[in-house]
Amino acid sequence: MQNTESLKQIYGKRFYGFFRFVVKIYNAFVLHAKIRRAYKTDKPYLMLINHQSYYDFFYVVRLAGKDYVNFVVADKMSNTKRNRWFIKNLKAITRGQFSSDFTSIKKIKATLDAGISVAMFPEGKITADGVTGKITKSTGKLVKWLGYPVVAANIRGAYSQNPVWNPALHYHKKSEIEGRLLFSEEDIKRLSVAEINAAIEQALYVNDNVYTAENRIFRGASRADGLEKLLYTCPFCNSEYELSASKGKLTCGKCGATFEYTSDGLIAGAGEYDRIDKLYGLQKEIAAKRADESYCLLERAVCSVFDKELPGYRNAGEGTLLLNRDGIRYTGTIDGSRGELFFELKNLPAIPFAAGRLIDIYKDGKNYRFGFEKSTRFVLAAEAMFDKFCAQSAE
Repeated sequence: MQNTESLKQIYGKRFYGFFRFVVKIYNAFVLHAKIRRAYKTDKPYLMLINHQSYYDFFYVVRLAGKDYVNFVVADKMSNTKRNRWFIKNLKAITRGQFSSDFTSIKKIKATLDAGISVAMFPEGKITADGVTGKITKSTGKLVKWLGYPVVAANIRGAYSQNPVWNPALHYHKKSEIEGRLLFSEEDIKRLSVAEINAAIEQALYVNDNVYTAENRIFRGASRADGLEKLLYTCPFCNSEYELSASKGKLTCGKCGATFEYTSDGLIAGAGEYDRIDKLYGLQKEIAAKRADESYCLLERAVCSVFDKELPGYRNAGEGTLLLNRDGIRYTGTIDGSRGELFFELKNLPAIPFAAGRLIDIYKDGKNYRFGFEKSTRFVLAAEAMFDKFCAQSAE
């Protein structure tokens, strides 16, 4: 254990105590989440959690109970004064999203050594379709290197509480988090990195669309508003960006098909694509078929750069965003001058995005944000290209 002075430098223990109290009250009156804790350990641990919403931090605090926990967060999370205040007072462990950052890894180790548990989301971004996404392969290496016990936590229901296609919607009906001990110190020594990664992927898998259907979380006619930004493909004619949403229904402007996003989270009238993950899966399949050496996709975009001093993103200019076999290239205005930004495909295993609004890319210590309408299709295309040409070499 480190001394008290050293602990104060790396963790806001008193602030966490205050935050824990606030979360307890918030859960009692707003979230109503069920807490299922099936682990007990007298040692600090690494908690790995599936990522469903911005509320996930609250679930983790409730699950941890009396345990003190610090969080690993993307440095771009300090994009508002409120978030910066939280990160600063907790002394959260920040890192560039989907980047190799040994400084943050050392801080994780120092935090655990000081007796404080650490929580992180190995998907690296909030799930787009309600299904747990790809776990970064470096997670197993990190677990092996740290050597501390690992707790796996599953959040269910949060995806539906604050839908990614319309963050203004809030449905606090039913949700839960369940935690169990996944690896002991002895398990970590015995297992290979590949075995650790496989066990993590299995332990964190959740399809929240199924949970939504079973618990009828959605209410109100506005539940489908904005869904066309995420589900841009008509399941009948496969036309893209022809769907419009109104009063819980989606209508294709090309073939006239109409289907409803029901109060139990199903898509009625869409045939075999009767859930968000199934129709989103169709879009993935189409993107995968298009991915080849000659494929390219061009969009007009507004470029912004994260500025910690604001805090937030400052407008840097406008230009075009080109995706091809090599990667993503922005050409346009950058802080008043004409220029280019290039992001190699091999460094883009996953891209955080807001459906119908923007994508985020991290490079060389900077967070870039590109704003444009057809962000979902662009991200699926980029990730399909990575899977086709770079995934094997990234193992």
